[in-house]
Amino acid sequence: MPVVVNIKFMIGKILGNYRILKKLGEGGMGTVYLARDLGLEREVAIKIISRELARNPDLMARFRVEAIAQARLNHPNIVTIHSFDQEKDIYYIVMEYVDGKSLKELIKEPMPLKQSLLIFSQLLAAVSYAHTRGVMHRDIKPSNIFITQDRVVKIGDFGIAKVEGIDGLTRVGVAMGSPAYSPPEQLLGEKTDARADIYSLGATLYEMLTGNPPFKISGILDYKVLLKNLEETPLPPSDFCLTLPLAVNVLVMKCIARDVNARFQGVAELEEAVKKILASPLTPSSKPGGRGKKAIAAHLPDRLNRKQYQLLALSLAVILLVVVLVLFLTSQGRSLPQPVSGGNEDAGVSGAVQAKPIDQMPRILEGGAPSITSSSENLPGVVRKMEGLIARKNHTGAINLGHQAMREGLSTASLYLTLAKAYHYDGKESEARLYYRKALQTNQYVDFPIMYAYKKGSRIDGLLIISRNGISFKALPATFSRLEFAAAFPRITGVSSDALADVGNIFRRKDEKKKPVLIIRAKGDKKYSLQLKTNDRRLRGFIIFIINDLRGK
Repeated sequence: MPVVVNIKFMIGKILGNYRILKKLGEGGMGTVYLARDLGLEREVAIKIISRELARNPDLMARFRVEAIAQARLNHPNIVTIHSFDQEKDIYYIVMEYVDGKSLKELIKEPMPLKQSLLIFSQLLAAVSYAHTRGVMHRDIKPSNIFITQDRVVKIGDFGIAKVEGIDGLTRVGVAMGSPAYSPPEQLLGEKTDARADIYSLGATLYEMLTGNPPFKISGILDYKVLLKNLEETPLPPSDFCLTLPLAVNVLVMKCIARDVNARFQGVAELEEAVKKILASPLTPSSKPGGRGKKAIAAHLPDRLNRKQYQLLALSLAVILLVVVLVLFLTSQGRSLPQPVSGGNEDAGVSGAVQAKPIDQMPRILEGGAPSITSSSENLPGVVRKMEGLIARKNHTGAINLGHQAMREGLSTASLYLTLAKAYHYDGKESEARLYYRKALQTNQYVDFPIMYAYKKGSRIDGLLIISRNGISFKALPATFSRLEFAAAFPRITGVSSDALADVGNIFRRKDEKKKPVLIIRAKGDKKYSLQLKTNDRRLRGFIIFIINDLRGK
């Protein structure tokens, strides 16, 4: 809990040679006030530790280390320490007053790339200087970084710093770290070095670029965030920023690598990488991972010009023409072209099998498709209940039930995939992405019951299997294995719904509507028509989302 000094007692009082003017903030080590230096006629900041905490030897040792750490440093990007004083049983640090805002206050939304890199460059200069003088900060985060009115960046709060030549503070320091910005080795209480600060710098840059830290937090000691930091790899910042250059994306992910040896090995190396990026054109990645309405909207024009209006009108006219044509064909009793036949052929193959094997691409899953069984078989009872809630569009209820099951120790691929589906149906793509990927980590693949139209008028039951490398079709029963196919993601050129079939459904009675069709196109003019075994069109959208996400689209 933050240390709170009695404000009524302090405001207006004289402490040493300083008059306390107002409270500025509070943190793990004490409360900070704005004060007036009565001798030098200047404003300063004073951090005071309470009388009660002053009796704690560990806390007093940390308070002293903070003063020593910053007093060793004289750099334009580090808050200057003026003195460490005591008046009776009140201990306090007098430091430079920074007239500005914290970086945390400025990150209301993703910051422009160039602005982020310029701020980051000043941070690197400060941290590099501190490291050369034997000081590791160990608590770099946006709330400890300040931007002056003149746009000068300053790092403060060295309360858990590791200072060369001073021992015995590692245990206390780790306990006060911030899980969202601390590297795994620090959270585990292991030995840390300069690379711990590099992780925190990367997490800070991540937040500047995306608007959020790599792992969202609800409190300074958020246990869930701590576990995520130890076990999971955060989504790359390019998932949230369409125009982020590939070099920046790689730089951030290298900084926040869980393996300390996979990070930049020193601040000088990181500084050099940033200089190269700033010296080159800041062009977007060739494979942007950004998604989301906000990211897309940021790059749309505010107004349409005359030519754009003409193109829009032409597009609407074409759509209207297609609808009129469909109405005409339906009124004349003609059937619309469908990828599969109607009737009761859903359960198996109709007619003689004449088609040759659809694709000669290598198998995507090791061990061959025959070893695969549907993950929808033998579902845990809780997953079936979640499916029922989703069917009734009670997505929040399904999500809550899923998290309750995880708290009770259930960790199956089917649970993670159902959670992902609930989140996707609820419009929360980031959470959907997190849990379908956990399903892949658990089971190596996810699958969906489908019917494959291997030729016009004929289809066969099976499973659409999605792995990290591509998609494949497993025929059920296995006697039709010659109709199975596989396509690696680099070979897939498009995934979409069957628009013509969807338009046709508009004019059919409810009991005549066709189940949703998914079209997958691959290089070599390959086209696979897959029909769901449910009328849930949202499921088709969920499958398209997974495939496109794994393709990097």
